[in-house]
Amino acid sequence: MADTVKKVDYFSMKVPNRRGEAAKALEALATSNVNLLAFTGFPVGGGRSQIDFVPANTAGFRRAAKKAGLKPSTRKTGFVVSGQRPAGRNRPSPKEDRCHRREYYRHRRRLCRQGPLWCDLLG
Repeated sequence: MADTVKKVDYFSMKVPNRRGEAAKALEALATSNVNLLAFTGFPVGGGRSQIDFVPANTAGFRRAAKKAGLKPSTRKTGFVVSGQRPAGRNRPSPKEDRCHRREYYRHRRRLCRQGPLWCDLLG
């Protein structure tokens, strides 16, 4: 299966770097049935974090955000690349897979030390 590239709109928003802030925003959007293609969050310093939303429907996202009292940035443009990793020889070996898992958990611990927003997002 070939990779696909789609031009999308995205919005960012600054929130306090506290546990549950991202969950509040996502819950408000979920109650309005907003579908997101992607979501991310990261600390920006000064006790604040930035969360980014890539909605499937820009107009629906704006309506839901206004209704929920969220104040996202103006519309920005980006790209979503999606595809399927082929099976077979491109699959990582068991040793590579263990290394990837070890790296993931190392980065997860580092991000959780940076602030509670990350622990909330990573579960």
